[in-house]
Amino acid sequence: MRVTTTWVLAVVFAAVSGALMMGGARERRLADGRAVPRRRHRSRAWTIGQGVGLIGLVGAVVIGLSASLLVVAAAAASGVTAQVVLTRRDARIAANRSRDVARACRVLAAQLRIGQVPSVALRSAALDCPPLERPAATQAIGGDVAAALRDVGRAPGYEGLRDLAMAWALAERSGAPIASLATRVSGSLRTLEANRAAVSAELAASRASGRILAALPALGLAMGSVTGGDPLRFLLTSLPGRACVLGGVLLAGCGVLWTEHLADKAAR
Repeated sequence: MRVTTTWVLAVVFAAVSGALMMGGARERRLADGRAVPRRRHRSRAWTIGQGVGLIGLVGAVVIGLSASLLVVAAAAASGVTAQVVLTRRDARIAANRSRDVARACRVLAAQLRIGQVPSVALRSAALDCPPLERPAATQAIGGDVAAALRDVGRAPGYEGLRDLAMAWALAERSGAPIASLATRVSGSLRTLEANRAAVSAELAASRASGRILAALPALGLAMGSVTGGDPLRFLLTSLPGRACVLGGVLLAGCGVLWTEHLADKAAR
């Protein structure tokens, strides 16, 4: 009965830890629905520490120190998993946005090269390129297009619009041909996207290796069971075994997070 209660609480607390991580990853938004970027990684890491510490304290009070080790291990594994999943999700969203921005700049530059005036070119490009919708709407009401481009460019993945905003502002102030400036911005973004794709492909093996290493303990347990041992009994029913489980989970989690951190740093 005691073991059953421990496992039930472990599952519940792991779910709570994952929910806390999901909640900590939500973006703060303005009244019009635009996302405001913030330091997600620090917020999530802090949420992991708070969640695991709180779960460990509650578990120690409710079911005792020994049983709470499994609860903390389950919560830590859940938190690390949520961190990796959400970080990769944000990276995919940012990559998709970057591709959309590069395409928007190519379309706008093409419209300008065929002789369209900037206002018409922007309006036409916005019909097929979502990143340009807000700047086009701003232009329609006589607003500052460069400021609108800079504002949209604050969101993760839309940073390329800042270069377009500088080109647009320079053309307005100096009378320089916007077509050539937009073409240069489009070319630089295309090169940047190609570099990012190459770096991402190079880092895929490193990320996979880190995750495989984190899964090796499970392979060791399976091999121990096949050879006639009973490692799970030791790990789940004794205090030293539970301490080993917690230590292993924490070390594996730190390894995965550190690998992801290095890969993300290299990608940036």
